[in-house]
Amino acid sequence: MTTSPGLEVVPVHPHDTLAAPLFAELTVEYDTRYGDLFGGAAEEMARFPAEEFLPPTAS
Repeated sequence: MTTSPGLEVVPVHPHDTLAAPLFAELTVEYDTRYGDLFGGAAEEMARFPAEEFLPPTAS
């Protein structure tokens, strides 16, 4: 975890409730910019499983 005045960075899984506001705002931003160009932001953001965006694990 990283902290600085007014900022706290916490690593979380994409399905964590702490990440939900980020993805909600990102969906609005995509819809505003691109409309339904790729079938809509919600569909585009669900195209790949969240696990694809996790950091690699050490072997």
